[in-house]
Amino acid sequence: MESNYDIIVVGAGPASSIFCRYISNRYSVLRLDGSFGREKPCGGLLAPQSVSFLKEMDLCVPDEVMVEPRVRHIRTMDLGTGRERNYPRNYVNMDRKKFDNWLKGLSGDNVVTVPAKAVNIRKGRNQYIVSLKFEDGLQRKVTCRYLVGADGAGSIVRRELFKGRKDAIKHYVSIQERYRLKDDEIFACIFDRETSPSCSWLFTKEDEISFGGAYEPQGARDNFEKQKKKLSDDQGYRLGEVLESSACMIYRPRRRSDFMLGDGTMFLAGEAAGFISPTSFEGISYAMKTGKALAEAFDSEDILSSYGKKVKHLQGDILKKRFKRPFMYDQLLRNLVLISGIQAEK
Repeated sequence: MESNYDIIVVGAGPASSIFCRYISNRYSVLRLDGSFGREKPCGGLLAPQSVSFLKEMDLCVPDEVMVEPRVRHIRTMDLGTGRERNYPRNYVNMDRKKFDNWLKGLSGDNVVTVPAKAVNIRKGRNQYIVSLKFEDGLQRKVTCRYLVGADGAGSIVRRELFKGRKDAIKHYVSIQERYRLKDDEIFACIFDRETSPSCSWLFTKEDEISFGGAYEPQGARDNFEKQKKKLSDDQGYRLGEVLESSACMIYRPRRRSDFMLGDGTMFLAGEAAGFISPTSFEGISYAMKTGKALAEAFDSEDILSSYGKKVKHLQGDILKKRFKRPFMYDQLLRNLVLISGIQAEK
């Protein structure tokens, strides 16, 4: 590990990994992996658009990343009305930790990865001074010409870009727990107006089942527990002893101003930049696409302008999903769709 790099990338998820794979090898890159092995709340289903992107990049998800059972349909459950429908879906069921580790391994020799968090960022003359903290508490300072925030919602790089201004992007708290599988396998998307304005999920992986969701920050844990109790008392799902629990912030972009790309020397990618579906909260495909777009933009004289042009269509795609959201999250409209059976399995 050196004291100075051309680029420091904060975060080690899909946006970071794809950026590190495609950034020109003329740049020296330091990637900060601050996860320390902890699990991030994630359903762990790879959407078709993510699979398509990987294929375009001549990449194929390895067998050791994929897990059973296969996803044939997603059950939509409204806990308020008790209505349910199965909808055919083609997702890849995967181990999220193994997937992230596989992507991290695709980086070039010009990328150095260290297990450390960025705890402070200070702008000096023609460089950034980044204070790092390692898992054992050791601290160190490194410098760089460019800084990339690929550290998800609550990004320290995004906070630095908004320093002195209010960042009005809507956010939730995502909570997830893992349990031993006691019942039949299930892949479900859960809605419950009483406990969350958003959605939750119940997904099977091998001999385990994960339950998680997105909740308003105030009372998030209480509402998570209430929803879990409803699944047990009303739906009969016995989740049992908690094997692992995790939580994090999650964004929900609503307007163009929610997207923040950077300022010319400091940049954001993936969810840190606001790229996540406001309906399904699918973010892996947007993370990988923005990571690649930003890496390619570094070959231009005006990095920020080039990056903006490359991701403009992704911003439009996300904003269009606002018109789909009422049919998912308004209880009356959602139940009209469920009653109609449109696109549902017979």
